[in-house]
Amino acid sequence: MVIIVGLGFGVLFEQYPFVHHIIKVLGITYLLYLSLQQEKYQRRFNVTMALLLVLSIVPVLLEYIN
Repeated sequence: MVIIVGLGFGVLFEQYPFVHHIIKVLGITYLLYLSLQQEKYQRRFNVTMALLLVLSIVPVLLEYIN
């Protein structure tokens, strides 16, 4: 934000206030896109993560037995 203001975007926001709203909408859209991508990733690898969790417990148990 400091870099953007330093580059003179503050003047742009003063002259064209609607630009701030456009940036807000683009930011919200991007965050929604990222959340949908994360949800899709979690559904696909849910079984894989459970298997990895079980496989990571096995060495801990073996070390505990030793």
